[in-house]
Amino acid sequence: MNLSAIIAARHRVAGLDSDVQAFETESGATDLTGLNNLVVYLKGEGLYSNFVIYPMKSAQNAGSGSTVYSLGGITINDMTLVNSPTWGASGLAFNGTNQAGRVSDYTGGGSFTLFARVSNQTEPASVQGDGVWGQWDNGANARSAAIFSYGVSQAAGTTQLALLRSANGASNGLYLEDKVPNWATDSCRVAEWTDGGGRKAWLDKVEETLSLVLGSAQTSRFNTAIDLTFSAALTSGSLSQFSALTGIAAASYEGVLTTTQRETITDYINAL
Repeated sequence: MNLSAIIAARHRVAGLDSDVQAFETESGATDLTGLNNLVVYLKGEGLYSNFVIYPMKSAQNAGSGSTVYSLGGITINDMTLVNSPTWGASGLAFNGTNQAGRVSDYTGGGSFTLFARVSNQTEPASVQGDGVWGQWDNGANARSAAIFSYGVSQAAGTTQLALLRSANGASNGLYLEDKVPNWATDSCRVAEWTDGGGRKAWLDKVEETLSLVLGSAQTSRFNTAIDLTFSAALTSGSLSQFSALTGIAAASYEGVLTTTQRETITDYINAL
């Protein structure tokens, strides 16, 4: 047993789920109560095997280094941090210039639900879309479902949230007005892509009104894999459209959740 494992064992919280214990040993996380509550709920609902979360507060993950360890039934893909975003008690701070998180694709071409709890997200003073969490590559016919921030001007307070996907190499998307200009408030954004054409998004539990723009989005996701990214997007496979934000947690579920399940998971993520 290595030193980190010994330290983790000495600080283990009694009554932790076995998968949370394994995450504690791997990551060195010390604040585990909220994550344990989430895992217990997911397992009780039969959702755990298709769920993964990336906690980003220092005490809920490694707290240093370039790896954000994942917790969930899809555990083979940890997040690799690019250009050293700053770990902190409130989350990971990304500079909006060249910092991001990157995860090798673990998804399929079907339905997909995304959760992104962030704060302090700001738009540059220009027309530009910023990546928040998910898959989106405007240079490829790759499977795509992402939470984006899309704003006209930071000063004007006209930041929008977008659920985007690529279609035939063109950027097609569903834009929705964000009720929190520049995302200064700590809250959870949720996006749902239902295979067959259903698309919805929520700010915490409040559904946002989607408007289709830039042509007709496809009714199903493509099958060509692309990485998932946090605080950035991909353009023809390269990181681009960086977002300045503090990441608190990112999660995804392969499939469609009931309203009660989605809202309960949102509550657990907001309680971390």
